[in-house]
Amino acid sequence: MENIHETVENIPTKEEAVRRVSRMTRDLSEKGERVWEDSVDLVRRHPAAAVGGAALAGLALGALAGALLPERESSYSRRIPKLAQAGQEGWNSMRRILDKGLESLKDTVDEVRSLLR
Repeated sequence: MENIHETVENIPTKEEAVRRVSRMTRDLSEKGERVWEDSVDLVRRHPAAAVGGAALAGLALGALAGALLPERESSYSRRIPKLAQAGQEGWNSMRRILDKGLESLKDTVDEVRSLLR
């Protein structure tokens, strides 16, 4: 019986519950802003890595979604080659994006070098 009384006594008032929720919401909002600012800073400092990371994340999510979505084919052995092909295409696409990023970086470095001479 004491346990029930302790539980009832520990129930927060409406005002206290509103304060707790407001505090948690504010804390969550501040953390979200910090994460966003850190992400923007990372993209500014390392744009090629950000593009590569986004491509990898997209590839992973696409492969996962493709693997989880039901198809009309019932045999998994028929799905594996398609998944492998999609993965290979994704890697090739990511490689082209990274190659373009490296070429752009090289051009920028060459241009800065020529300006400094």
